[in-house]
Amino acid sequence: MKKAIEKPFKVNHKIYVIMTVVSCMGIICGCYWINLNQCSNNIIDIIKNISLGCLASTIVAWLLEIFNVREKNQKIGQIYEIVYAELKYRILSYIQTWGEFYVTSSKCDGKEKHTWLEWYRLCKELFETENPKKQDELLNFFISEVKEVVEKVNETLYKFQQQEYVLTIGDIYDKNLRKIIEDYRFEFYAASLVLKRKNIKKEEFWRNMDAINDDMKKYIENWNDIQYYNIVQLIPYHTMDNIKEMEKMMR
Repeated sequence: MKKAIEKPFKVNHKIYVIMTVVSCMGIICGCYWINLNQCSNNIIDIIKNISLGCLASTIVAWLLEIFNVREKNQKIGQIYEIVYAELKYRILSYIQTWGEFYVTSSKCDGKEKHTWLEWYRLCKELFETENPKKQDELLNFFISEVKEVVEKVNETLYKFQQQEYVLTIGDIYDKNLRKIIEDYRFEFYAASLVLKRKNIKKEEFWRNMDAINDDMKKYIENWNDIQYYNIVQLIPYHTMDNIKEMEKMMR
């Protein structure tokens, strides 16, 4: 699965190609200019030898540059995974919440699989079939649990805000990722405000959740690293199994 930042360091092949061509031209000229006088031949030998040395040096430098850039990109990739692992996990926790709500509320088979948006729709449909008293109980339960997950996401996003400069100079935070993080920050901050409202009505709760989850679907799609979150079939309360399924999709 392609990452948002994929191999930030690049080899400048163009300059090495130019240097190789120039060196080869010097060698070719030295081999074919054989009808000149002795003085010229000596000059040509010097040019030819210099060209051979330049060619050898260019090839060695080129190979070393390729090796060094590959090593740098591998290190950056490892750091990238470490830095963004927590945020990916927090977002996964949020989308898993809806399936867990449904299983807890309906007492259905805990091995049932659905995408997170399908779990959300099932959860909403189940809520609508309950009597008013049960709906009040479920609403309080939903608000309490979602608020806890959302706050953890916001804590993680706040860390990115505090470390933005360090991440930028470390080549693991570019304009594209800044936009992605800002989208999540806005959405989860909005969710936090909704969930903190006192005496929120069920209609208002679901209207806001519809809007937030519609945006979440788009934001997940915009981040290459977690695009598969929208299509993976999740099993409630089986986080490790869900992660293994995602790893298969990444291969």
